[in-house]
Amino acid sequence: MNKTILQVPVSVTLRDQASAIVQNEWGLSSLQEALRLHMKQIVNRTIHLTTMSEAPEILTPKQEAILTKQYQKVKAELKSGHGFTSSSADELMKYLENNDD
Repeated sequence: MNKTILQVPVSVTLRDQASAIVQNEWGLSSLQEALRLHMKQIVNRTIHLTTMSEAPEILTPKQEAILTKQYQKVKAELKSGHGFTSSSADELMKYLENNDD
C-alpha cells in the first residue's frame, strides 16, 4: 500500500478537544483513526454533512409538556380513526385545500 502523510493546520486546543472526544466518547484509539474513517466515508459517499445556521431552540419543561400532550392527543386521534394521513404531498395539499376548518 502506497501511503502519504496529510498535514492539516489546526489549533492545539481543537486537536486536543477532538482527540479527547474520539477516544473517550467514540471509543476510537486516536484522532488519526477517526480522520481515516471519515476520509473513507467521503470516498464511499456515505458521509452526511449538516449545517445549522441557527442554534437549536431549547424547550422549557413546560413547553415540552405542552408539546408532548398535543402529540399524544394527535396519536390517539389517528389511532381511533380520526384525523388524516396521506401517502404523498399532493394528497395532503388536496385535503388541506378542500378542508378549511
